[in-house]
Amino acid sequence: MQLGRSFVTIGFCLLSAGSADALEAFGFSSGQSPQQVEAAANGYSIGIAKWFGKTLIVQSQDSQAHSYMFNFCNGHLYEITQNFPANFEKMASFVDQVIQTNGQPVYVSATGGMGANGFVRPLNLYWKIGAKDYLRVMQLESSYALIYATANTCAKVPS
Repeated sequence: MQLGRSFVTIGFCLLSAGSADALEAFGFSSGQSPQQVEAAANGYSIGIAKWFGKTLIVQSQDSQAHSYMFNFCNGHLYEITQNFPANFEKMASFVDQVIQTNGQPVYVSATGGMGANGFVRPLNLYWKIGAKDYLRVMQLESSYALIYATANTCAKVPS
């Protein structure tokens, strides 16, 4: 499977997985062990994988300059993130498609704080997908993140 797909295409793949028992995104599934995720990431040749605590970060080596983050709870994958360089047109198109498919976000946050370049006001949009999965689109200063998470005991997701 090639992981260097467009932002919108990847988003639609995520949304179609909402009714499944396991979260499925970018070729990975919730419940996988850290070893399974690391082996799969290396097998896809998407980039260099490095561990930071319970988070595996993979920096893509393609022309899209994106990265992946995989978070684990009690030894199981519960959150998959793909970060992209800022591109408002792609984000707006993706958000429009998600709204058409799933309705308005269940939660919106624009709480700000100080960043490296002064005051930052990130935008977070959350959609509930299925019974226990969530899709989050987050806009930061110079990037966007597409985050897919499943309910777990280690980190709170909106309800």
